[in-house]
Amino acid sequence: MAHSELIQFNRTHPAAQHDIPLLPQYSGHKVGRSVGHCRISAVLMYCTTIILAIVGAAVFLTLYVLRSRPVTYYVENAYLTEFNLTSKHTLRYHLNLDVNITNPHDNFGVYYQKLDTSAYYHEKLIGWVLLPGFYLRRNEAVMIHPAFGGQSVIGFSESSVVDFMEHRADGIYSIDVEIHAKMMLKIGAMMTHKFSQKIWCELMVSLVPSNNSGASRIGEFTRTECKVEFLNWLFPFNLFMDSSVIVNV
Repeated sequence: MAHSELIQFNRTHPAAQHDIPLLPQYSGHKVGRSVGHCRISAVLMYCTTIILAIVGAAVFLTLYVLRSRPVTYYVENAYLTEFNLTSKHTLRYHLNLDVNITNPHDNFGVYYQKLDTSAYYHEKLIGWVLLPGFYLRRNEAVMIHPAFGGQSVIGFSESSVVDFMEHRADGIYSIDVEIHAKMMLKIGAMMTHKFSQKIWCELMVSLVPSNNSGASRIGEFTRTECKVEFLNWLFPFNLFMDSSVIVNV
């Protein structure tokens, strides 16, 4: 009788818990909450993509404009009142420059944090001066005045000394000036991160001693355009201006 008796498996029978797996029970609230999170994530990703695309387009448009119509640098005048090689290794010099910087754009200004200015003769550094920062407004031109003077121990080669003596006869010297600028752009309420420009000016300067009137010889200097090189093109935009920067517009 016991052997012919069938066992009815149901939830109350102990063996049913091992032989018949139960389907997991899901809450409708959890499913709805998960779908809601996915939708929020998708919307945030879409908005982030749109913002990055707009900012990226603004960056590349600005870079294109800068490349097609760059801020220009011209040396308007150069006054060399002393340039004397006292020995093979020592040069006494006095050089003043008038450099015109023009911003041709009407949609952004340029903030110069600092300008490191160096003068070279025969690829040897003869002088260095740090110019203070300033703000160049839209469609504006400013004049900066780097001044180099003093005595430098350089150590010219024999060929450089010979070249110096040859140019001493006509009083015209080839002097290169490099301006290393740390700068930012101000476009509306946005200020870019800092980026760098290297401005290179190749000058032919006449020596006019300070005790000589030489007014006519000063006019011999030819206005010279400087070459501009961007040292880091891709700079990200800040939506707010750097708090350490004060620009009076």
